[in-house]
Amino acid sequence: MKRFLPIIAFLIILFFVFTCNSKDNEQVEGIPITNTSCNLYKSNPDSLSVPSDQSCINYSYDEVSKKLTFIHKNAAFNCCPGTIYYNPTANDSLISIREFETEGLCDCSCLYDLNMTISNVEARHYLVKFIEPYRGGQEELVFDVDLINFPTGVYCVSRYNYPWGINK
Repeated sequence: MKRFLPIIAFLIILFFVFTCNSKDNEQVEGIPITNTSCNLYKSNPDSLSVPSDQSCINYSYDEVSKKLTFIHKNAAFNCCPGTIYYNPTANDSLISIREFETEGLCDCSCLYDLNMTISNVEARHYLVKFIEPYRGGQEELVFDVDLINFPTGVYCVSRYNYPWGINK
């Protein structure tokens, strides 16, 4: 048994070296979310306005600061959401952003425009996936980004179920 002890110790150390330095789970960090007030009827159009039957992501990447910024236009949440949060995770070539609210006190839903910034993002190709609480069976917000060649872009999906498209 004593002659196997160095081998076992070496294997344990090797395991920790490879798992701790793995690129499988990058440490991305979300900066607190800012959002507009409820845009139930989209009566205040702005330069980034999109129709209420669309859910869109505008993204921009700053290679120097390694920050990736998203504006999620027409994100659906409860009319009384408490605080809206997002939880970003990254592994290898996937950035996943889970959106959620702390409360759902009202009997209605609204469209919000959310601003999100993720730090410590390397410039490369990613599949970006937004996990939205009110999407239901509608098309997912999943798209490819090439932050090396195209550091800015827009991706939209059509949405037809409430609260999207109510002023059509």
